[in-house]
Amino acid sequence: LYTFEGSYDKGTLYVPLGTRDTYVERLHWNRFLNIVEMGGHGGYDVNLDGTVDIADLTATTEMIATPSLATPAGDIDNNGIVDIADATEIAETIKHTQATADGAVSTSLLTAITEENVMLINIHNPEYPFSALQFDLGLPPGIETDNTPFISMEQRALPSHRATSHTLPDGTTRIIIYSPDNENFTNNEGAVAGVSLKVKDAVDNSYTFTIKNIKISSHGTKEEIDDYTGYITVVNGTLGINLPIVEREEGDGTIYDLSGRRVIVTSKGNIYIKNGKKFIAP
Repeated sequence: LYTFEGSYDKGTLYVPLGTRDTYVERLHWNRFLNIVEMGGHGGYDVNLDGTVDIADLTATTEMIATPSLATPAGDIDNNGIVDIADATEIAETIKHTQATADGAVSTSLLTAITEENVMLINIHNPEYPFSALQFDLGLPPGIETDNTPFISMEQRALPSHRATSHTLPDGTTRIIIYSPDNENFTNNEGAVAGVSLKVKDAVDNSYTFTIKNIKISSHGTKEEIDDYTGYITVVNGTLGINLPIVEREEGDGTIYDLSGRRVIVTSKGNIYIKNGKKFIAP
């Protein structure tokens, strides 16, 4: 242990996940001022914030994009390098792990459905650029997803973005979108992804759907978005979305179209919704 002389107050001792307390209590090892549990050897908390989510994924992709930033925490498969295999393993882990969001930010989410029964996921992020997104989609009985989300390339995604999904034990579908190159989505409003839906045996009616545990991330940091609840309609096998139920300050003046999409410029004669009431644009 004498080989560490001169390093105790300057270096960082990386230890296996769950063993930090043991090293803190051990003679000689406890002389290190910085003892950090690393994500490798079966651990996935790369940014060491106590949770495993897309912030760990973007922390790893940042190490891949900038090798000089790589640390042992990002070497998930413990092969001595941080590469796409580590990012993929984290993405797979997040898909299968229940996680909860506990914060709300200025970023918001809205949805719309196309004529092809595709639910578009729109993110409005005026202050927080992001490269990765995760959320849990809960659909009503009788309406299903094919579990293969796609990226909205024509609007905001870049060629490096990937999408993956998994059905959780509670029946919701966890969807993760990320860039191995840690490239942010373009612009700050519009669709970032889509999910193909189909009517299995739902009769014509209006149903509730939910999107929960919504998180966006970039460079190992994250922001969490309020859970989202909306109505999905079935008419002759065709799906549509009514105005979503979103917690907003009364009278904030935000305008939406009848699909629940935020509108910046209205068109004369069209019907919109403002402060919970429909109106015809003059």
